[in-house]
Order: sequence, then C-alpha cells, then structure tokens
Amino acid sequence: MEYLGKKVIMKKLSIEIADTPSKRAKGLMHRKTLAANEGMLFKFPDNDNLRFWMKSTYIPLDIAFLDNEGKIFQIAEMYPLSPRLIVSQHPCKLALEVNHGWFRDNDIGVGDKIGDLHLANNRRFAQMTPMPEVDDMQQGGDVADNGQQPEGQEGQEGQEGQENPRVKIKLNDRAKVTYAGLHNLALQIIYTSEKSKKTLPPRKLIPVPGEGYPTGVSEGGEYFTAYDTSPTINGGDWQILGNQIKRFLFSNIVALEVLEEFVK
Repeated sequence: MEYLGKKVIMKKLSIEIADTPSKRAKGLMHRKTLAANEGMLFKFPDNDNLRFWMKSTYIPLDIAFLDNEGKIFQIAEMYPLSPRLIVSQHPCKLALEVNHGWFRDNDIGVGDKIGDLHLANNRRFAQMTPMPEVDDMQQGGDVADNGQQPEGQEGQEGQEGQENPRVKIKLNDRAKVTYAGLHNLALQIIYTSEKSKKTLPPRKLIPVPGEGYPTGVSEGGEYFTAYDTSPTINGGDWQILGNQIKRFLFSNIVALEVLEEFVK
C-alpha cells in the first residue's frame, strides 16, 4: 500500500470474534496466555458506551474502541484481575482486546484503522493500517503520536474548525492524585508495602473526608494520604491493615488509576 508515494506497512492480527451475548460475557476470562499477534474483537448489535473490566482475567491487555468504520478513537490499559471499569468515551459497537503493549509495539494508535476481516486457514485475520506520519503525509492536519493513551485522555475533541489532534497525554501519579482529589474520585493502587516489601493486590482508596488526598514529605519521601477501603491482609509474619486512613509513598507505587467513581 502507498500513500502519497510513501509505503504504509499493514499489521496483521489473528482475532477471535465475540459477537454473541455469551461470547462477549466470557471474553478472555480465565485464560493464562494469549499469543503475540492474537486478540479478540467484540461486536455489539447497537452503539453504546461500552464497559469492560478484568475480573477473572489474568492476561494484561490493551483495549481499543473503534467507530463504525473501524477507526480507533480510544485505547486504554487493562490490568489483570482489576475491578476497574473501562468505559468508551463515545457510543460504539466495536472493541478490540490485545496483549498489553501490542498497539505501542506495532505503532498503532488513535486514528488508525482495522481493515476488512478475512478468513484464512479457519482463522480470522484483521489488517491494521497505521496512519502515515506527518512527514509522509506532506501536509499538516493530524499529528501522529501513536501509542498507549491513558484512560480519560484519548480522542479529545479539537476546537471548532480544527482537526482533532492525536496527541499523547500522560498524567503522572502525583497529577492523578491531584485530579482525583479535586473531583472527589476513588483511586485504585497497586503498591509495594514498605513493611512487608510485598507487592499487594489492587486496593481501592477514597479521599480522606473533608481533605481529599493530602500530600506531604517524610523521611521515606513524598507521600499522599487516603482512606484504604480494602480488607486487612495477613501474611504470616506480616499484616497489611485495611479500612483506615494511610500514607502511600509515591516511590512505592507500581500502578495508580483514577476510578470514574464519585465518592459522596
């Protein structure tokens, strides 16, 4: 394929089709592996704000939401066994799950398109067509910055009369804490305990009543304070207490996500 005299390499992906209620409900649950260039395409009968989570799913995934022409408008990371809901920013019928990092590693991002499906050797394949880079297009307009887009930042609408820019916006952990505090939203954290040195399962945090998520500095470094709503964990010679206000060192955070869950 050529675009204004420049070659555009298509990426091939072997996919399973989840196009019935039972297939969509099961998805990739309970699987322990997914081949490098395989994925699952979810097809729904009507446009809606699609909602996904990772309960009982062990494989780290990325999910792309597609418009009715097969163009990606949102990409989000999905963590194993996480109860965090991933919601499409716009109503759509199509969502594609692949191994975490597949889009990034194959230079596929927002604005790219999944081509026609075809059957080969009893497997369905999809052609993923990356948009050309700006230099290849020999014109202005969409700015290509392919790769993983954090939840809540993909596909932002451009100003009136302008093209929708494909820019990568990434909030660091401090910015996420600030944002969640300002909007009174819950957080989900994967954290390495200072006492046990264990990386804990995902824990749900909510703002400290009347304070949000206050930050400070201790001998261990910069931290934020939150109410840990998760239960206490016992590990023989160590214990991680839950259902109380606690401090979390930013340096010990493995992953932090803002939950679209307003806390009253």
